[in-house]
Amino acid sequence: MASFFCGIKKAREEFYPYYTNYWSYVNKQRGMGFRLTKQGFEGMTGERSALFVGSPDQIVEKILYQHELFGHERFLAQVDIGGIPFKQIAKTIELLATKVVPIVNRELNKS
Repeated sequence: MASFFCGIKKAREEFYPYYTNYWSYVNKQRGMGFRLTKQGFEGMTGERSALFVGSPDQIVEKILYQHELFGHERFLAQVDIGGIPFKQIAKTIELLATKVVPIVNRELNKS
């Protein structure tokens, strides 16, 4: 998941309702009443976690950090989840293509 806003705090505030909407729907289908807390969500979006939420620079740092750990050669981002408006999805795709990918490629090709 990659979602971009000005910074991690604003990104979390903006993305949390969509992400909880998604999990509420999925859990309802499974007959579960679980609701993701803000504290749980913040843990999932932390610097060393799997959920990519933040500014382009924060996403770059997280990809590069995980590349150091795992040596992965691909990054897959699900950007349409929980009812995020199309305009925001389009902006996320644009930022991935114009801000994140060029920096990640440059950094990984230095060696």
